[in-house]
Amino acid sequence: MKILFEGFVYPVQTLQSILKNDLLFASSESKAVTSYVGYYFDEELGDSVFILPKVFINAENLAFEKFSPLEIIDLENDSNSIKHSEHYAQLFELSVWLYKSIERFNFRHPYNNVASTKNIQNALNAKGGNQETYLDIILSLLEFYKQNKNLFTFIYKESKSGNHKINWEKTFAKETPIFNGSVPIYTNLSAQKKTFNFDEQLLVLFYSSLEYLKLKYNFKLSDYQGFEPIKHREFSSLLSSGKALKILKKIRKNYFSDRLVSLWNLLYIFFDKTERILNRRYREEMLLIKNFSEVFEDIIDCLISDNDIPEGLKNQKDGKLIDHIYRNPSLTNSENDIYFIGDSKYYKETTEIGENSVYKQFTYAKNVIQYNIDIFNSGKSVGKMRYRDNLTEGYDITPNFFIRGKIFDDFIKLDDTRNMVNRHFNNRLFDRDTLILLTYDINFLKVLSAYVLNSEKLYRDKIRNMFRRHIVEYFNKKFEFYKIFPKSSLADFVNNNFRKYIGKMFCPKDDENFIWFAFEKGSADFSEIKGDVEIEKSVVE
Repeated sequence: MKILFEGFVYPVQTLQSILKNDLLFASSESKAVTSYVGYYFDEELGDSVFILPKVFINAENLAFEKFSPLEIIDLENDSNSIKHSEHYAQLFELSVWLYKSIERFNFRHPYNNVASTKNIQNALNAKGGNQETYLDIILSLLEFYKQNKNLFTFIYKESKSGNHKINWEKTFAKETPIFNGSVPIYTNLSAQKKTFNFDEQLLVLFYSSLEYLKLKYNFKLSDYQGFEPIKHREFSSLLSSGKALKILKKIRKNYFSDRLVSLWNLLYIFFDKTERILNRRYREEMLLIKNFSEVFEDIIDCLISDNDIPEGLKNQKDGKLIDHIYRNPSLTNSENDIYFIGDSKYYKETTEIGENSVYKQFTYAKNVIQYNIDIFNSGKSVGKMRYRDNLTEGYDITPNFFIRGKIFDDFIKLDDTRNMVNRHFNNRLFDRDTLILLTYDINFLKVLSAYVLNSEKLYRDKIRNMFRRHIVEYFNKKFEFYKIFPKSSLADFVNNNFRKYIGKMFCPKDDENFIWFAFEKGSADFSEIKGDVEIEKSVVE
């Protein structure tokens, strides 16, 4: 098993010894990179290659924060430094997650133009069924192991039951006892001998296969139910010579149980493919994607976006396409909804978000606001959406944020160093042109596993609540919020204070008895407020 990293600069000869030329880009005569992520198997190499995403490379060009990617390529090399770390046990599982994520992306977007698949010379099982890749077979064997432990236990107990049990009738008939006083002593007891168990033989082949693969791919496996696997070197010889396949064919007619027949079929395909791989008669297969950012975008979209967004919001009139959008209660009034707008960024740790992306994200928010205002102005119902308050001519807060995948311990973290503000006037939070763009880091591994396990629904509310909590904390940190309760009518109060406090006021609903005021921290000033009012310090929630 070999490990490469997307976007990392390797010596050109190193990459050429592992990948076909059409999977790499030579940036000079001596340096090359691959822009792919996923799984690759090559006849000449005779080994599986996993290309991991660039998010695993930090600012110092170290993989997993501590290893040079050049030194951890070959996982079968005993001097590989990663083999003595906690990351070694995670590599196979991580590689499988990536494989499965691309597989799911292809299923969700069957006509995408970024994924590359190639499956050549796949074996047919006894029923004519076809498995996709060598890795699929490995995963099928592991899944069979996980789901059938009770079957293995039953077969083991059956194989041991009755073994060496004394047959007293045969003993009495064949043996003359020696008497010690009145007590007969039999020196040669007749015992039941264990007959050959074909189920046991099939399981020995199965466990030997798992042990063989465990040494190559380092997945966790230890319980063989008392059966002793064939030693690695001997089993490798059986596979390469084709003898393992011949043994399997000889015992085929001994199995009638559906589960054991399924196991026999899995082993048949595995032995056939492995024999051809070991003898360099298996060409290549791959499940690779050239632009993993599209997979990451789909991961985040599955995790947070609503599926029933009006077409004009997701696909905007000016040709822009919002990555992620969903409804959530307004920060100023939980009875109203507002659209939360997100854009996923699949970047290396050192890559900054470009000006073009920032400009587009502000434009997304402006278009969403205008979309809802157009509906409001046409006299149609906007439901629970309330973007503009006609009384104060203020606009509600529109949450807007970037989402970057990162390898870290937290689930979601707000990156205060990357927040940006778009505005026409200072200190007018409730102005339609005041838009604040936040940046989140999200745990790449956790969202990847949720996507692979198709468990987005279990995470959706949790992730949205975490986004909301950080957004609320940001606004309460940067602004002072007040509820103003006028003793006169709200309309009279707004008319009397409109010029001074425009953009600082917002009434959350028509029948409300207070008005929100917002000031940047340390700038609150009610010295010129007109009218008799009660002032209550508050926060958005």
